[in-house]
Amino acid sequence: MTETSLHVSSLEPADIPDVVRIAELCGLGHWTARDYLLELARRDAITLRLASDSARCVGFLVARIIPGNGPLPDTELYNVGIHPMHQRAGGGNLLMSALLTECRRQGVEYIWLDVRTGSTGAIAFYTKWGFAETANRRSFYRDPVEDAVVMQLKLGV
Repeated sequence: MTETSLHVSSLEPADIPDVVRIAELCGLGHWTARDYLLELARRDAITLRLASDSARCVGFLVARIIPGNGPLPDTELYNVGIHPMHQRAGGGNLLMSALLTECRRQGVEYIWLDVRTGSTGAIAFYTKWGFAETANRRSFYRDPVEDAVVMQLKLGV
């Protein structure tokens, strides 16, 4: 699978069964299909799908525009998942690029995220995109219990 065989578009309700399955395979937080559907209905949500040439959803990203500390909004990145068979093919870069484009379009100042301390690959990925570690949250995650690293990216708008 090459990066050119993947593309990003808006997440649709029909994608939710695939999203739930991908989230389970990736060990992401326990969002239900209903949680994802509710997120799709929010005006402040950024919901992206990664599709293969077959048009099947093989990855997703869910974020939300939130009030910032100043006059500009921020974004919280909640979930990113790519089916294990499609990982390391550039899909994460495509999703992150699309997120940054949308955040810049909406005048976002900072993007925030939490990541498990043991997810060294994810931490390296976010660091490559310019995110910096700003804090730790003790016992933030459940199943299994694990600390979180809080990361932030200033978009410079």
